[in-house]
Amino acid sequence: MPEYTCPDCKTALKRSKPVEAGKRLRCPECSAVFAPAGAAAAKPAPPPPRRGDDDEGPANYGLVAEAEDTAEDRAEREKAYGPLKQRFEKGKRGPALEIVVKPSNFLLLAGVVTIVMGITSGVVAIWPMVFKSEETQTKKKGLYDIGENKTRFRELTPEEYRNRFLWLGASVLYCLWGAVICAGASRMHEVQTYWLAFTSAAMAILGPVLPLAIWMTLLAYEDPTNSPDQAYFGPAIMFYALGVPVSLWNIATLLKKPVREGFEDTTPIV
Repeated sequence: MPEYTCPDCKTALKRSKPVEAGKRLRCPECSAVFAPAGAAAAKPAPPPPRRGDDDEGPANYGLVAEAEDTAEDRAEREKAYGPLKQRFEKGKRGPALEIVVKPSNFLLLAGVVTIVMGITSGVVAIWPMVFKSEETQTKKKGLYDIGENKTRFRELTPEEYRNRFLWLGASVLYCLWGAVICAGASRMHEVQTYWLAFTSAAMAILGPVLPLAIWMTLLAYEDPTNSPDQAYFGPAIMFYALGVPVSLWNIATLLKKPVREGFEDTTPIV
């Protein structure tokens, strides 16, 4: 593998193939353009076309040699591209993004599931108010005559209406809760708005399936005279704690020094 040395910064450049004759190399470190030592001698330039040749002929076209890259040209190039290069080399937002990308994705997923569960809970709350349920009653006439079955629509009591509206309001608030988690996860993924990212990470501790956990808890305590039904109580505890790992993971990530420095980096994104 041929190796060439930059005459300005002495950087060793390795090539898979030898440099062809007449070609120049550009140093990736100092951007200097130079003819590598040891390369084959350049071929002599073709003679200029004779007067009277056809201007449209292919023989009248050729490559123009690149002008010598002077120190003044390099200084102008460094002045124009130096700040941009320094930003990518020394910016703190890039390293922070590598750390937060995975936990913020799980935080965003938790927020989306929270919104879906809130919508589902709201639909369940208003279902009996929109669609009436039927109930069948049997009217007895005698000892051996069971009589006729009578079907009627069941009406909700005022207390049941009140409880359903409270349930619906809680579902709407839970949807908004999930929306805040999604917003904070999105800002965390972009390493911006530290306070919102930290708030959403803390809010995720309630868990994305909180309505399901509450419902299973009510089923476990349906009979107040007995101990909680473990068939419902055990899964309810698991559903309550489902958001704890995601919340603690994101909080621990946001407390890391490189991540906090990345959020504090005010370099504009272009």
